[in-house]
Formats: sequence, C-alpha cells, structure tokens
Amino acid sequence: MCSVVLRNVYFTYMNHNKPAIHNVSLTINENEFVLVLGKSGSGKSTLGYIICGLIPRLIPGHLKGEVLIDGRSINSYSKEELIMKVNMLLQDPDAQLTYLTVEDEIKFPMENIGLSKEVIKSRLNSILNLFDLTNVREKYVFNLSYGQKQRVSLASILALDPKVIILDEPLSHQDLPSRKRIVKFLKEIKGNRTIIVMEHRPHELLKLCDRLVILEDGKLIFDGKPNTIKDAQLRDFLLSDLKSLKLRDSKKAQRPVLMVRDLAFTYNGKNYVFSNVNFSLNEGEMSFITGPNGAGKSTLAMVISGLLSPSKGDVVVVGGNKRICYVPQNPDLVFLHDTLYQEVLASATKAHPSKANSLAREILKAFNLWDLRGRDPHLLSRGERVRAAIATMAALKPRVLIIDEPFSGQDKLNMKAILNCLSYLRTRHNVTLLIITHEIGIAKLLGDRLYELSNGRLKVVA
Repeated sequence: MCSVVLRNVYFTYMNHNKPAIHNVSLTINENEFVLVLGKSGSGKSTLGYIICGLIPRLIPGHLKGEVLIDGRSINSYSKEELIMKVNMLLQDPDAQLTYLTVEDEIKFPMENIGLSKEVIKSRLNSILNLFDLTNVREKYVFNLSYGQKQRVSLASILALDPKVIILDEPLSHQDLPSRKRIVKFLKEIKGNRTIIVMEHRPHELLKLCDRLVILEDGKLIFDGKPNTIKDAQLRDFLLSDLKSLKLRDSKKAQRPVLMVRDLAFTYNGKNYVFSNVNFSLNEGEMSFITGPNGAGKSTLAMVISGLLSPSKGDVVVVGGNKRICYVPQNPDLVFLHDTLYQEVLASATKAHPSKANSLAREILKAFNLWDLRGRDPHLLSRGERVRAAIATMAALKPRVLIIDEPFSGQDKLNMKAILNCLSYLRTRHNVTLLIITHEIGIAKLLGDRLYELSNGRLKVVA
C-alpha cells in the first residue's frame, strides 16, 4: 500500500509573506485513516495539495522540506506514477470536472491509464451504483447539483484505485443520505487504503479515524488518537452549541412580500424539475428550503429570482421594490471586479447612486470585510468569499435575498459570522431571506418557516 512522510515542511503561496504550512513533520502509515481538523485558513487544503503533488507542480509558491510517498521523494515520481499513488478530492467540484457527461468524467481516467474495456465497464457500473449516480450517468455534469458534482469527482478519483485517498470536505455539499453513504464507504475501505480526510463536520468521522491531526495557522498542534484529545480542544469543531446562538428578531410584520403561485419548470419541455409550487414569505422573515441533492432547489431559486423563466405559474413581489437577488452556491460566480470594494460599490451604485460609497462602507463593515476591501475577492477564504458574495448582492438593496448553501464547507466560526450578517440584513434593512441548506438543525432552530423540496413538490416542514 502506501505511507506518507513530511519532514520539516514549509510552504508559502506566491505573493504571500506568511507560510500557509509552517514546519510540519508528520508520518502517516500505510492503511491508516487520518482525520485533519482546523479552522478555515489553518492549512488543511494546503497540506493535501502538498501530499498529492499539486504543490508545487501546479500551484506556485515556495516549498521547503521533504515529502516522501511510499518511501520515495515525491519529486522522483512522474505525473502518471504519482496519480496512481495519490489522488485528492478538491473542495470545489467545479475545479475538478473536465468532461461533458457523468459517464465520460468517470471513464476517462481509466481509459487514460490503459485499462481494458471489460474492466472499465465493470468498475464504472460499480462506482456509479456506489455513489448513487446511475440515474444521472448520461447527464451533462455542469447541470448537476453541487452535491452530485462532488460525488462525480469522488467517483472519478476512485476509478483510478489510488493507494492514498485525500478527501477535502467530502460531506460539505451532501444531503443526509449521501453523507451516510460516503461515511459507510470510508468504513468499508478502512484498512485497505491510506485515507486522509479534511472535514468541518467531524462527528461521524471521529468515531472512524485511527488518528486525529489538528492544524492552527499552518502549524501542527495535535497529532494522536482521537480518544486522547480533550473536549475543550474539539469544541471549535463541533456544532452542538449552535443551539445557544442568539439572533436578533426581525421586525415582526406579517405583510406578505413574496407570493409564488403554481410555479413549474422544465429544461426540456417534458420532464418537470418541480411543479405546482405554492408558498408566500412575509416581510423580514428568514425561511429555509431543504431537500435531497438534485431535487431542484437551486433551479427553484433561479426561477424565483428571474434568472430562469418559469414554465408555468407566477412570482409576485408586493410593494414598490420588487428586486429579488440570488447568491449561488459557488460564490466566485458573483465576482466581476478586481477588489472587494469595487464589487460592493458597483452594486451600491445601481441601488443608490447618490449614497453608494456610504452604503458600500456600511455593508462591508457590518459583514466584517472592511479590512479586506482591497483584496481580490477570488483569493479570500471560502468563509470570506461567501460573506463577500452576500454583501455584494445585499448592496443592491433587494426586497428578497435568496442564498444557496451558505453554510457548506464552513467551520463553526464562519457559520456564526454568516448568521450574524443575515441577522443584520433583517434588522437593519428588513430584507426577506430565503436560504437553501442541508443544515436542517440550523433551519429548524432559526427559521421562521421550513420547506422541503422533494420529488418535484414543495411542502411545509415547520
């Protein structure tokens, strides 16, 4: 199988002064399951990039120290040799997908290394079934939900049968059944592969892993058995105390602001993604929509916000300001300018030209982004990018703001920061919020209303 050894490893990204990985020495034995924890920006993904060879082969920067895979320096491997030894699931599935259909995406790596047609067919069918992708095997990959894309990326990696599997936030975009499916898979292969997982939702994996590693500011601060760590050291990585989170109430007006009537949508004119969707939202409310991966939640959001035209039905906004804005699951799709300040200012100028600067300043400060205003928004951490995307859309002064999966891939600190931003939008600007999420616990705890979209129908849960 395969072992991984890092000795006194440092890495600094191009144009950065501070190392992202600072003097890390770590030995991962063959067939060991290691769970890597750390707050956003602690260096977890960077550690994975180093082990799989993306750093420094594709990601520029200064790497110092020694990295050994199966007893050999990582530099001695060819690209083809290394990909058969180590492969990594990236946090952003869009960055990893290449081909048009699900089947082609999974088949190509096997064809590229010369496997026989019989082996490819057998392995393809097995992997499609394993990750519940059989019914989408012929679909265009970029039309899938984020969670489905993530499972396709995972399937394409496993098709190569690598000896070391690195998974960066494999549960972050998944619905509950898919999370259970992935955890079950990891349990089944444990002991037969070297497994390294970075995850902000560690509860189930803590019971499964052999070792626990914690990073802080690029430094290794814990390396040991999971049952030897103190509860206080784990507190920042468990979501149990979110129940104590106190958010300011919205203005309790019961005036309806959004009414959705008999809404239906189809991409091909035949198969409806959803139909007969009816609901209304009151001014200043925060409501949530849950549902399985691929149910059409993002499509519904784009139809309500006007990015897609409904096949049937109506979306009605009551009152003078009829603007509905949508923050997609991938925050990078929002950004068009070189700096964060330019992004928010451009939106504020459209909403309120005479007060654009003061509005942009107010929102950036409220979202705790003022010190980052001169940065390229694409280069921020994921938590910062989500808040930046919400801030950019909030500066348009929408009546209704729809936010798609703002909590996926977030640590607890960022989740609280995002929730505080949402609270600000309700209390300061009386924005009505509709949030798509797999975090059902948060939705039940904080939502004025909770809906579920499943099998093309929207129903009230709470």
